[in-house]
Amino acid sequence: MSRKRIGILTGGGDCPGLNAVIRAAVRTARENNFDVLGIQLGFEGLLTNAVVPLTTESIRGILPKGGTLLRTTNRGNPFEYPDGAGGCVDRSAEVIRALAELRIDGLIAIGGDGTLRIAQNLCDMGIPIVAVPKTIDNDLAATDYTFGFHTAVAVATEAVDRLHSTAESHNRVMILEVMGRNCGWIALFSGIAGGADIILIPEIPYSPDHVARSIRERQREGSRFDIIVVAEGAKRLLPMLKSGKVVRGYLGMGIRDVDDQAKEAFSLPNAQGALVQTVEPGKPADQAGIKPGDVVVEVDGHAIRNNRELIDYISYLPVGTSVKIAVIRDGQRRNLTAKTAERPLEGDQEESTPPAESEPTRNKLGMAVQNLTPALRSTYSIDDNVKGVVVTSVKDVSPAGDILSEGDVISEVQGQAIANVDQFRAAIDKLRSGQTARIYVVSPGRGRQSQAISGYRFLKVP
Repeated sequence: MSRKRIGILTGGGDCPGLNAVIRAAVRTARENNFDVLGIQLGFEGLLTNAVVPLTTESIRGILPKGGTLLRTTNRGNPFEYPDGAGGCVDRSAEVIRALAELRIDGLIAIGGDGTLRIAQNLCDMGIPIVAVPKTIDNDLAATDYTFGFHTAVAVATEAVDRLHSTAESHNRVMILEVMGRNCGWIALFSGIAGGADIILIPEIPYSPDHVARSIRERQREGSRFDIIVVAEGAKRLLPMLKSGKVVRGYLGMGIRDVDDQAKEAFSLPNAQGALVQTVEPGKPADQAGIKPGDVVVEVDGHAIRNNRELIDYISYLPVGTSVKIAVIRDGQRRNLTAKTAERPLEGDQEESTPPAESEPTRNKLGMAVQNLTPALRSTYSIDDNVKGVVVTSVKDVSPAGDILSEGDVISEVQGQAIANVDQFRAAIDKLRSGQTARIYVVSPGRGRQSQAISGYRFLKVP
């Protein structure tokens, strides 16, 4: 029986503890008769054949050393590899082939959010993975502490301690900014441990006025200095109140989480991101070229895993801020730029010519639809700018019965715009049995819900 062989790599930024993890993994593997290959520069090493054997001799003496024996990089994502022309290509199949050619039975991936997202995608493709959470930010789920975090806290705490004597000697307010990306753990832990007077973290937006008020209160109590620890991702509570409302960044689009149904319907690599449901005409998202069906996966270099992360990021930006947005459209990554605006009080509507009348048409999904006519628009309170076919009846026990109601308007099926019954029938006929179909639906306001609700819905084709 041949010996098992595992690969080990480090990705993302370096941090304390990487060599200790490599050493422990190699020693344990060798004790269990496993061969170990070190993959240099993260996953890119599998694309460039930058692989070296790791033995007991090669790891001797690395325990106290910083950095990583295998070197690392923030680039080289095989699922979005730069093609040299400003775009990206998927080279994950090459990674799978390289693992097979190297006879690697499994991978140990040491990294943070980006590295472990790549590892998760490879695991979904059948590669055995052991993920080691590494980041000073401590911002990974499913683990209490990440490698590198405690050392970062110790260094930041020492910095807070050192600032005290200078701040007290000169009667100064001293501000220490610490790392952590969009997470405040380093600031919180080091600020408390070092005795900071004010701690600002991304999770709680702050007001400069409140900070100043706190400093003045301490001065009245006799304090002559203050230490403020600020996380790098700390956000200001947006500064102005107009007509009793907070002015927040706004792009003019409706979004929802990407669930497993959306992942299947849009052929996405994973169930992460914010699915764009609607785009308001003339608003920043529309001007940037964002379209319904796009999946926002990154903003200003920050990964977007769900709609809440996108809302939180955009809403705390000042009006007029330029934002770099990465979306997945038709399986391809596109990079767009939008400029945040102030949320309007009400949107403008465009008029359209009503389509011709038609008889109801039924289908295998369990609903009847008709072309929109002036009479049907009046019956179901459908605005003139809404286009598509209107649902006039739905079987209770049917695929449509779970997601649609009488009066809903279907304007798209599987990416195909629907303007009349013939187009709807043709789109439905193309659906395969067992397929998860995506349908864009506009539901008119009913009862207490006075506004129309638009967005994608998903059903299983019988």
